[in-house]
This record gives sequence, structure tokens and C-alpha cells, in this order.
Amino acid sequence: MKKPLKVAAWSGILGLILGIILNIIYSILSIKEASSTLMGALTITTVILTIPLFIFFYYGYIALGNKLNNNFLKVMAWIGIVIFILVGVFTLIIGIISISVPSVNAQEIGQSSYPDFKALVISVFLIIWVIWIFATLPAAIYLILFGIAQRKNKDQVELAGISGTFKIIAGATLFLFIGILFSFISFIMDIVMFFKASKKFE
Repeated sequence: MKKPLKVAAWSGILGLILGIILNIIYSILSIKEASSTLMGALTITTVILTIPLFIFFYYGYIALGNKLNNNFLKVMAWIGIVIFILVGVFTLIIGIISISVPSVNAQEIGQSSYPDFKALVISVFLIIWVIWIFATLPAAIYLILFGIAQRKNKDQVELAGISGTFKIIAGATLFLFIGILFSFISFIMDIVMFFKASKKFE
């Protein structure tokens, strides 16, 4: 790859556009009470499209770490890639299972042969909530460490310092959900940072 930093920047933009489009589709299908089969197919499509973009985006950090001899940043980026792939595979399995099971939508719940469907939905929601609580701590630690690693290049790369600071704040406030907003702001900054770094180093 000749210009990994520029590729990372464009991958971030495409990922942002794709995320907006997919969220709109998810919202429309949820309102229309789409079947589990259709939602599962959309989940699989989402994973297939986002994994390559995520890898290209995070490889930008690795390329930046190589150019600036920042091994800490490279390690954190590789960890992020591995975690995202594992989560992607898990989500892909869920999507496949959703397609495999009999399709049930909200209009059929009362008439279906699944009397405990509502209880199942509540149970799944509670499981996801518990997973979120336990996953927040390592995710918060990861964001803080990533921010520290990124700030090491604040003097060499424009926006690296402030973006790293936003990552640290995101990690510290992730339990309050506001950390997601700070993480998103950092993501936007990183896209711009990769473009600027590409002009400087590539």
C-alpha cells in the first residue's frame, strides 16, 4: 500500500457515510417491523462492509507509528483490529442465526407459536445490557491508553494531541454514555489528521 495514511482517511469517510446509511435503513426496518431474516441479512451485510474499512482505517495508525517510531501506537492499533474482527465474527454468527431461525415479526408475536417470545426479547436485552456494563471497563481502558499513545506524536502530527485527549476523555466518561460522543469527535479528528499526515509524510 503506497499511501496508507490517505487510504485510512478515505476509509474513515466511507465508514462514516456507510454508518449513516445503515442506521437509516435499520431505523426504517425497525419502524416497519421487519422480519428477523431481513434484519439478520442486513447485519451480515454491515459486518462484511465495515470490517475492511475498519482495518484500513486502523492500519493508518500502524503506518503513522512506523513513520514516527511510536511502538505504543502500533500495538494499540493492532489490538483494536483484532478486537474488531472478533466482534465482527460474533456479530456475523448472530446474523446467520437470525436468518436460520423461523422469521417472526412484531405483528405475528401475539398469534405465533412462540408464547415466550416477549420473555426471550427481554432476556436478550438484559444480557446485552450486562455485557455492555462489563465491556465498558476494558473499552474505557483501551481508549485511554490509545489516547496516551496518540498524544506522544502531538508535536509531529497536527491534531494528534487534541484527538488523543478526546480519546482519554471518552474513556473516562464511557460509563456515562457521553464518552461515545467524545469518541466520535476523536474519530472525525483522526480522519482530518490522516489527510494532514499523508500530505506531510507521503
